[in-house]
Amino acid sequence: MYSAKIKIGKVIAVYGARPSVGASTLAAMTASLLAAKGDKTLLLSTDPDIPFDAISMLSDEISENHMDELVALENSTGIDIDRFQDYVTYLTDNLGYIRASANLNRITKNPSRTMNNIIDAACYSFTYVVVDIGYASSSYATALLRNCDLIVHALGQDAKSVSQVAQFYGHNGFGEDMFVVPIVMGYLDDLPADLPYLEKKLGIGDVFAIYHDDEVYRAGAHRKIANFVYKGVNKKGGLFGFKKKKDTEDVTAVDELAEICGLITDALTPDLETGGN
Repeated sequence: MYSAKIKIGKVIAVYGARPSVGASTLAAMTASLLAAKGDKTLLLSTDPDIPFDAISMLSDEISENHMDELVALENSTGIDIDRFQDYVTYLTDNLGYIRASANLNRITKNPSRTMNNIIDAACYSFTYVVVDIGYASSSYATALLRNCDLIVHALGQDAKSVSQVAQFYGHNGFGEDMFVVPIVMGYLDDLPADLPYLEKKLGIGDVFAIYHDDEVYRAGAHRKIANFVYKGVNKKGGLFGFKKKKDTEDVTAVDELAEICGLITDALTPDLETGGN
């Protein structure tokens, strides 16, 4: 069924160490910024907790979803990639979305296989597939993470969360051989879990922090992440119109997110000199 098509998509899994660490916000921003750069992007949310899932943060007008139909299709005849676009709703020309309306464990016997097949079908139509994976209690989270090209991991700074994340990567064989971008949203210097500690404890490379996150959370709370990405603070250029500031005190979340955007796209772009991965 797939032989006549070319698989083009890269899969980015956005995963939270615990609830309320900004994973859905990061997923919405990641999908928005990739679409804003002109890449055809699908944001797929496995979190049915409306209005706190990644897709709901993009707009207050989103109501329909096609996850249930795709799950039913996959469990019966299998997904026909030629019809896959029929189940995708578009927020912009480049940004499509699909949302789960219920916990997948309730609507399919094998959520891991079902989700991976849906993601695989999406990779024939989209350059990037950003998956907002529900919190760690999801039984299929590890399987989804293993089959993605990049993990964007939202970290908590409390000791319990750090230990859980370190255990998760240690037990599941994730490490520096995988593409992992660990990010702390709302980073505070006065917490004991500073960046060097996090990097040493996790052993998955550099940890990146968003210090100036007030405008990010305000945008998420008002479901204006897409506008924030395109227009930025006070409608002054967004992620792709900012001028890098020399004085670190003047750096904003827009600057920090633009840097993270570069990290994500660089990780997914083959190095032409070395032949890529």
